[in-house]
Amino acid sequence: MRVILDQRGSTGVYFSPGLAKPFTLDTALMSTQETEELSDLIRLVRFFEYPAKSVGVSTKGADLATYRITVEEKGRRHKVVVTDPIPPVLSPLITYLIRKRNDSLIKSPTKESKTE
Repeated sequence: MRVILDQRGSTGVYFSPGLAKPFTLDTALMSTQETEELSDLIRLVRFFEYPAKSVGVSTKGADLATYRITVEEKGRRHKVVVTDPIPPVLSPLITYLIRKRNDSLIKSPTKESKTE
């Protein structure tokens, strides 16, 4: 399974090149425990049943983020686009993906994101 998070818009008060590009998790490269956790989240939020496009309560504001999540599994592919505020049903999955992305940036920062 591959899961891709592409976050656009607000990323806080700073810019990091790592946040500006899509982040991919590939279960072929993950531990069994991590794979099970991700698979459980996909099932919990009923990702493949969620509409392709959804918006949060407010659709106006310069700091609103848009999240594009794509899941490829067993020959099927589903993409969901949501805008802040994150719908509660998807919150556990998006929070998990953001945490994994941020952890990967801390472990291997890009050359541009290092401070001098």
